[in-house]
Amino acid sequence: MADFIGWRMAGGFVGGVGLLASMVFWRKLPASRYFVARPLPFTPAGLAALRQAVVTVWRDPGLPWLFAMAFVLMGCFVSLYNYIGFYLEAPPFGLSPSVIGLIFTLYLVGVVSSVTSGHLAQRFGRSRAMLGLTGAMLCGLVLTLFHTLPVVIVGAILFTFSFFGGHAIASGWVGQRSGQAKALAAAFYMSSYYVGSSLIGSTSGLFWASGHWAGVVGVLAVTLVVGLAVIRFRLARLPG
Repeated sequence: MADFIGWRMAGGFVGGVGLLASMVFWRKLPASRYFVARPLPFTPAGLAALRQAVVTVWRDPGLPWLFAMAFVLMGCFVSLYNYIGFYLEAPPFGLSPSVIGLIFTLYLVGVVSSVTSGHLAQRFGRSRAMLGLTGAMLCGLVLTLFHTLPVVIVGAILFTFSFFGGHAIASGWVGQRSGQAKALAAAFYMSSYYVGSSLIGSTSGLFWASGHWAGVVGVLAVTLVVGLAVIRFRLARLPG
């Protein structure tokens, strides 16, 4: 749409679709069942209980490292899709915005990888499956350095598939370890997930400015190596 009606109108269209989807969702969402609302923890006892829950979550030997992996995985994923459009727009590819936009259809591989990752975790254990998937993200990232469009697409597919698989394992592992503090642990996980997308997604832009795509790949590769170290030396010690 940006090719034909300009980016402002295209952005307005996307916003309109989002607004329409939210209205349909609000109208069609079924009522909650078995849900009991809790009072906000503004009393001394409520604040003490919340504080204890936070301490319990962060003292867990695995949960903080899973939050770190959410930061790493989502930060790298968002960074790749933030800047790969600029890479494909420049020589030797020279693709138009409408063609570049099609790369986001690769998100659909997440439907397959989320299911596949469950089988991998059952067969090899969560930490080994995450180690393999994070390593595959790194391999896919390196493939995007080749100035051949099919190889770049294959690299992006491998990277995307592995990201969604790793995220599925990590988020499920958080739920399994968090006990009675599932909502709080999930909140920390998702916060880490989106803080990673903001910080790494923005910082990698500085590397695009100084080193173009090779600079982005370099900083993301280092970040993924840190993630591999977290899995190997921290998460691999956990049961399961």
